[in-house]
Amino acid sequence: MLEASAVSGDPVTNLQLALGVELAVMPPYLYALWSIKPAAEGAGPAAREAARTIRAVVYEEMLHAALVGNILNALGKAPLVTSHLMTYPGPLPGHIKTGPYAYTVFLGRFSADAVDMFLRIENPHWPNLGAAPGGWTTLRELYDRVIAELRQRGSPFNKERQVAPADSPGPGRMLRVESLETAIDAIAIVLDQGEGLQPKPKAPPASYEEDKDHEVAHYYQFQTIREYFSDNRIEASRDVYPVITNPDPDRYSLAQRVANDRFNQVYTALLDSLQAMFTSDSPTPFGRPTKLMGQLSHLAAVLRSLGPVPGTTDLAGPSFQYLAGSAP
Repeated sequence: MLEASAVSGDPVTNLQLALGVELAVMPPYLYALWSIKPAAEGAGPAAREAARTIRAVVYEEMLHAALVGNILNALGKAPLVTSHLMTYPGPLPGHIKTGPYAYTVFLGRFSADAVDMFLRIENPHWPNLGAAPGGWTTLRELYDRVIAELRQRGSPFNKERQVAPADSPGPGRMLRVESLETAIDAIAIVLDQGEGLQPKPKAPPASYEEDKDHEVAHYYQFQTIREYFSDNRIEASRDVYPVITNPDPDRYSLAQRVANDRFNQVYTALLDSLQAMFTSDSPTPFGRPTKLMGQLSHLAAVLRSLGPVPGTTDLAGPSFQYLAGSAP
């Protein structure tokens, strides 16, 4: 695993870091999503709406990873899916580790604390600390650095190994990156969907809560979900499975460890399939990654069904560990 650095002056280094970040946020979003009960088990309308929102965000994060992959391929550098793998809990790759803007990313059930973490991940409003020691503060800051580095680098751009626009895994536009302009357009899609457009001077917040495709950005969607906890439209006992926070497989029963290992094998296959897609001379669509994502949802449910973690009242959850060489 490469050492995370967000102050390199090199667009390739920071794009590899950004790819790691886009993939690193998916496990905490999925972990919370899979802890929300379905309607058949009594989940209320607010919880079901939250589940739909988080599911859509996850697929957009996969789109963001693909856009970053296209930029890297356009620069003639293969995207490295596993170069910045996370161990949870911990900071996102390259994020500052100390100070008021530092935070810990964890795997936890759907809760107000989990949504507060999502808001920190997508927060567009923190001050830009520039190239201060310790890493980046907001995703916008990280990508702004990439844009500046791309402009300084200039041409040429390759036109090979591009995931095609028709292959988008979720809402939003998949772009072929063949120039500086299209690279910047691709980054704009990532930022618009995640944090929202930059506000115009003296304009009300409504002017930047939606991206250019008229979709409310992740940050503002999560703000809405957070309100559901404040006014009790979401009730943990009714809407959420009591899944353990920051799962430790060493505490699991034998059956739980076997089920968790199976989950991690398929999670490994998902990351490997993304790597194969990015490095293929003829990139294949997102069919296999999407199929594997569906398998992960089922395997998380199997793990949860095996009862409480020994010594607790919490149900087991997947640990999202990459097992090199073990993918089925």
